[in-house]
Amino acid sequence: MHFKVLIAALAVSSIGAMAQSRWPEQSTHQISKPISQLNPPDRHEILKQLQIVASQLRAEAIDQPNGRTFFVQSYGNELCGAAGNCSFWVFDRSHRILLDTIAQTAGYLSTSHDGRNDILTAEHASAFEQEETLWQFDGKHYKRSACTDVKYSELASKHAHPRITSIPCR
Repeated sequence: MHFKVLIAALAVSSIGAMAQSRWPEQSTHQISKPISQLNPPDRHEILKQLQIVASQLRAEAIDQPNGRTFFVQSYGNELCGAAGNCSFWVFDRSHRILLDTIAQTAGYLSTSHDGRNDILTAEHASAFEQEETLWQFDGKHYKRSACTDVKYSELASKHAHPRITSIPCR
């Protein structure tokens, strides 16, 4: 029980940090729907590729100029680390993987490149630090475009602004 509360608290703090990052919160859409809400043929193809139980995934399909895109993230299972960083994928309409990464929080932005929405992921590093990555589509796959390190002071209140530093993408 304590572990679930800790993960929920970490997720809320990460979303708050994303709101104060260099990318505006109002343009980030969080993926929160269960994968069961996808239409059956798409859900079947994605689950077949990932070989994961559906109850361990949340997903969302959005229509973009290049066609339908599926955003899929695991949660609360063996595909998540102790800090709450979980597997995250983006599929195209043919169910080809465009992005395969790890993130605690992930969302798509209103900005786009090559007909697909940009993506912002945040990976929890410690109680006071996370790394954010801006992903942009290059026509074939999503590539890291910009990365930041977001650090909160241990003594700062939860409403204090973090120190945000651009870092090389790994």
